[in-house]
Amino acid sequence: MKIKNIFQYINFKIIMIFIIIIFLIFLFKIYWVSNNIIYPNIKISEIEVGGLTKDQARIKLKQLIQHNKKEKSLIFCYQGEKWKVPYKNFKHQYDIEKTIDRVYYLGKNGNFLNRIRNYFYFKNREINVPLETIIDSTEIEKIIKQLAQEINIQEEDAKIQLKDGKINILPEKKGRRLEEKKLEKMIEEHLQFFNQEWIQLPVKETFPKITQQDLNSINGKIASFSTYFNSQKKQRVENLRVASRKIDGKILLPGEILSVNKSIGPITKENGYKDAPVIVNGKLQTDIGGGVCQVSTTLYNAAVRANLQIVERQHHSMPVSYVPLGQDAAIAGNWKDLKIKNNLDESVYIEMYLKGNQLIANLYSNQDFKQEIDLETELVSTISPEVIYKKDFSKNISYKKVEQEGKKGYRVHVYKIWYKNGKVKKRQLLHKDYYPPVDRIMIIGQKKEGIEEY
Repeated sequence: MKIKNIFQYINFKIIMIFIIIIFLIFLFKIYWVSNNIIYPNIKISEIEVGGLTKDQARIKLKQLIQHNKKEKSLIFCYQGEKWKVPYKNFKHQYDIEKTIDRVYYLGKNGNFLNRIRNYFYFKNREINVPLETIIDSTEIEKIIKQLAQEINIQEEDAKIQLKDGKINILPEKKGRRLEEKKLEKMIEEHLQFFNQEWIQLPVKETFPKITQQDLNSINGKIASFSTYFNSQKKQRVENLRVASRKIDGKILLPGEILSVNKSIGPITKENGYKDAPVIVNGKLQTDIGGGVCQVSTTLYNAAVRANLQIVERQHHSMPVSYVPLGQDAAIAGNWKDLKIKNNLDESVYIEMYLKGNQLIANLYSNQDFKQEIDLETELVSTISPEVIYKKDFSKNISYKKVEQEGKKGYRVHVYKIWYKNGKVKKRQLLHKDYYPPVDRIMIIGQKKEGIEEY
């Protein structure tokens, strides 16, 4: 009985050793296979490469990439329209080696048992790794710009047309714009997963700033002002025409501020401006855009009479001929500007044009805001210029020459006056201006006559 039990025990041990050997061989085979192939259920850009060696995966990818670049296209869609762009046009490249190395070593870190466990882990799960793609951003941008030209529609503000004194409002138009950055990312994704061919273009609806509703309350003229100019000064007249056209048609929504500098600038020859006289430090000299201050001055006077808020205004360094003292508004570079705020509850439309030798500014809004307003200048003092003598020792003592004519200076107070039925209702000090005098400069000879020098 004991001998029988001993034999049974020995047989059991032999069987167990055999099973262990078979299991170890099985594990070794899995280990060996897992170290020579890509783990199962792994894809590269939706292409099955699990169970393949690196060489097999490389061949499969190259064949599919060559086919796709030759035969396939990205098809962009929007509202029933389609634009087909072949893959090869994107001029991108794929880093096959880098991608294969990446998927090949997935799960192969760690010891023997970890690798065996990872093998079974991947066998029961699907992993999709994007193909390493070298993007040619320049080519993608070119294609996107071409699509944008097809898609983009500029939104249009509601407009006002004046004809025979009648106000006609043209409704606004919505626009649309291709979202270029979003599309660029979508293209890059599709180039990585190149079996996805269709792209719905991301398009954003755009809305105008000014709507018909903003203009419906404009029913008439609330203020007007005009100044005169010399029509023989062609260059200056052209500057008036160019600048006034840039102001004409402007619409100020409630609370909005108009900058004349921004509206008519930049003042360059490329924008149509000519050389004409300008005031610089109390002197006249020729420069580009001479005369545009008459546009700002005319608009300023119309705005004051419409009771709009003057946010910024500066006078010239010397009086101008086209308005009384203190009623001018100079603009210059970035340091002098006229800024007007629409402080009314309704929109304001600006009309500005040349007629004969007149520059005219008309402001339109709801006629409930119309008031009878005028400006009045009070001359506070007149300042006589000083006479400056400059000695010239190269000229005879009898020599005298006026190098610069003197000009008087002025201090003025300007009042804004409200009328009702022809009578003064309210009087308000608007501002105080000072126009400095310009000194008279005389050159006096100092050399005595008849004296010989040795």
